[in-house]
Amino acid sequence: MFRVATERTVFAMPETKIGYSPDVGASFFLPRLDGALGRYLGLTGETLTGREVFEAGVATHFVSSHRLPQLLDRLTSLDSPTPEIINDTLEEFYSERLPEEPASKVVTGPGRAAIDHTFSSDSIEKIYKDLEKTQQDSANSESAAWAAKTILTLSERSPTSLHVAFEALNRGKKTTLAQALSVELGIATAFCTGASRDFITGVSALLIDKEQGRPAWEPSEVKDVKQSDVIDKFFDSNSPFLKDLPETTTFTATPEAGVETSAAVATETDPLRFSLPSEEEIGRLVRGDHPSSSDTSLDLPELLERTRDLYRKAGVEEKVKDVVARRCEVVAKTEGQQEYLRWIIE
Repeated sequence: MFRVATERTVFAMPETKIGYSPDVGASFFLPRLDGALGRYLGLTGETLTGREVFEAGVATHFVSSHRLPQLLDRLTSLDSPTPEIINDTLEEFYSERLPEEPASKVVTGPGRAAIDHTFSSDSIEKIYKDLEKTQQDSANSESAAWAAKTILTLSERSPTSLHVAFEALNRGKKTTLAQALSVELGIATAFCTGASRDFITGVSALLIDKEQGRPAWEPSEVKDVKQSDVIDKFFDSNSPFLKDLPETTTFTATPEAGVETSAAVATETDPLRFSLPSEEEIGRLVRGDHPSSSDTSLDLPELLERTRDLYRKAGVEEKVKDVVARRCEVVAKTEGQQEYLRWIIE
């Protein structure tokens, strides 16, 4: 529910480096990050550090490490704390961005726009094509260099793992946490019962033998892995590699048993419940289809005021400004109409 990042925090899901797939619920929470950010992190295994862990939504709060002792003292002194009281306490300890602290090139700005453009494709092969196109055609040299680096990064990952992770992340966006964990258990079982040798190969090469260079993945190229084969082996309940799948008890909310309703459970397990507002939430405010919206379009100052009132969360102004810069256009003032923001449909 609460995840506090400091300037020392490092986050990554590097499983594709060792021929595996993001686990520990990553197939549930990564797809719920803004845009294609979760898919980018899950496929490449790239790292977020410090404040950008909070800005991405992986962490719910950001506190400087030197203030942690005081924060812990405050939390332990709370009487009958509720999630809301804990959240308010964490908000009090928020650390503002320092003047010398650079903006993230992954979570915000042109870098984030490039991630959304290239990692929103509907297959691994198309992601490669979009990266190659960005490398060749981009007028922005920084974006072209990023695309070239990302192609190299993906080429070092297990092709099978990339396909498995891609499928798991796609499915996880539509499942509950319990369902996502069940799918991840199936993936682990399939890897360990011979669906692919890449997990053994990756662990042996990188963690045991500590070899330099790319492990000997089989198949060696993304184009040689069929997504349909990946589904048959790792996700189909009739897969021979899942016949030894451990039995689990699937959680179902039943009022008769006095358990919380499914809606309440969904709220409790929502990884973004106390995070910054999502890009989609901000988009709904701009488009006018948010529950709090009126018939009047918003300009930037009005949008900032609305989000401050709605979320009462430190860091929200920076996020709103970044989202507006990437996803909105300003419609100029005309006779009878004030200047307002228009959401760009991609």
